[in-house]
Amino acid sequence: MGGGVFSRNQIFAGFQPDGTKAGMPAFISTMDAGRQTLVVNAPVTEVYRQWSRLEDLPKFIKTLQTVQRVDDTHFLANWVHDGRENQQMLHVVLRIPGRRIAWRTLSGGFWLVVVTFEPFSSQATEVTLKMSSDADFITLSKRLTEYLANFKDLIENRQATAA
Repeated sequence: MGGGVFSRNQIFAGFQPDGTKAGMPAFISTMDAGRQTLVVNAPVTEVYRQWSRLEDLPKFIKTLQTVQRVDDTHFLANWVHDGRENQQMLHVVLRIPGRRIAWRTLSGGFWLVVVTFEPFSSQATEVTLKMSSDADFITLSKRLTEYLANFKDLIENRQATAA
């Protein structure tokens, strides 16, 4: 478990060597990328289901105010940074049920996010959050750690409440 700096090819398996795929801008090679991994005490099906509901991201990504579904692969996200309200269109570029989900922004700054899910046991899941962004590495690393910790609290508290 842990985080660090990884090559673009390690983070975005399946993307072309120049960083492009289906309209992906080539400038991601100049972006900072980070990766954090955490084990949560919940089955992989439940963990994947929670991450795949992008409308629920504000429950654990606190800078997001709202995420609204536009269609099956597009979502409108409203967020605050440095006291300014921003809006971005998110595009889901990959869904492998129970294994991986990935999305990128189409406007308002750049993010490329990949979340993978590996069974750790029948009741625990290893979640790996990878992100390339126009944020600096230190800020990005702090964000990834915060997002995963918030997610762990959300999913495990829900598990405790259901028990």
